Amino acid sequence: MHGAQPADAIGDEPAGPAHAARPLRWRRTALVCGVAAVLAGLGLGAVALSDTSAPPRSAGPTAQQITVAHRPAPMPLSRADILALLGRPADLGALAEPQRWAACLRGLRRDPAQPILGATPVTVAGRPAVVVVFPGTRPTDVQAVTLDTGCDAAHGATLAETTLPRP
Repeated sequence: MHGAQPADAIGDEPAGPAHAARPLRWRRTALVCGVAAVLAGLGLGAVALSDTSAPPRSAGPTAQQITVAHRPAPMPLSRADILALLGRPADLGALAEPQRWAACLRGLRRDPAQPILGATPVTVAGRPAVVVVFPGTRPTDVQAVTLDTGCDAAHGATLAETTLPRP
C-alpha cells in the first residue's frame, strides 16, 4: 500500500516548514563569531582610548629652537637730530673702514653706490650702533637707519628705521 504515510515515518522529509530544516549548529557558530567580533572591537577600542603614553616627538623645531623677531628699537635720535645730520660730514664710527662698510651694505641688500647723506655713532640698549641717513625712495624723503656695529655681509643688523620728509 502506497498510500499516505505520516511524514515522521518516512525519515527523509522534514516534519516542519522548510526554513526550520537548517541545522542549529551553523546558527550557533555564526552567533559565537559575531559576539567574539563585537567583544574584540570593544577591547581594541578601549585600549586605543586609554593609551596614556606620550605621542611621538616630531622632528620639527622646539620652543627652545624658535627665535622670535624682536620689535625694532625706537629710533635713538629725534627727527630734528636726524635732519641735522644732513648738514655735517658723515661719521660712520666703527663702520668707517671701507671693507667693513661694503660688507654691511651687502648684508642690508643696499647698493654700495648709494650716497650717505649723514651718519653718527649712537648707543642703543647699551650697545654701540650708527645712525645712517640715506636718500629715501622718493626725492622728497630721507631714510634714517640705525645699524648695529656688528653689521656684515652675513646679516645686515638694522635696529631701527624711519622715513622723514626732507627739510
